[in-house]
Amino acid sequence: MEIKQGLPAKLIKQAIELYYNSLHQKLKPVFGNKDSAVSYLINNIDPTKCIFAIDNEEVIGILGIQDINGSFLTPSFSQMVRKYGFFSSLFRFLLLILMNYDIKPNELHLDGIAVSPNKRGQGIGSRLISEFENYAGQRNIQLISLEVINTNPDAKKLYNRLGFKEIKSSSVWPFTKIFGFSSSTLMTKDYK
Repeated sequence: MEIKQGLPAKLIKQAIELYYNSLHQKLKPVFGNKDSAVSYLINNIDPTKCIFAIDNEEVIGILGIQDINGSFLTPSFSQMVRKYGFFSSLFRFLLLILMNYDIKPNELHLDGIAVSPNKRGQGIGSRLISEFENYAGQRNIQLISLEVINTNPDAKKLYNRLGFKEIKSSSVWPFTKIFGFSSSTLMTKDYK
């Protein structure tokens, strides 16, 4: 297994499928079912803003990155209108705004992490986060952040173990039924 930065074109579809499968609670209300989401997101990501794990040409883990200049997912309203229509896109974009994280200068945000189900428990998530920290260090970043939803207590335990501190929780009400979770917790780690 290797950990790499920047996704080559031949691996984009595979990586997006893994990302969607792991983050479907957040992504499905915005981008629809897997086929719809993958067909849209193939052209709406920044492949330079991720770190991924690969084993025998199979993407087995991926971590999206958001910095002051943008994010791994790069949906635009005009692209959404072409895919979903105007009125549907208004609602979908509202959900995106709700999930948006306002990043500060000298901060990197972990914008989603996914590990293949058959590879979980093998330290891949920890290695991706370690590489994310190296990426931050190379850029003289002072703070790294992430958000974890309340229905994913195992991820929260991992982040606590890796030194992330809980800062605040935010409710997604009145969208709880749409997303399938009721809150998310912002966690940060000083990185100097």
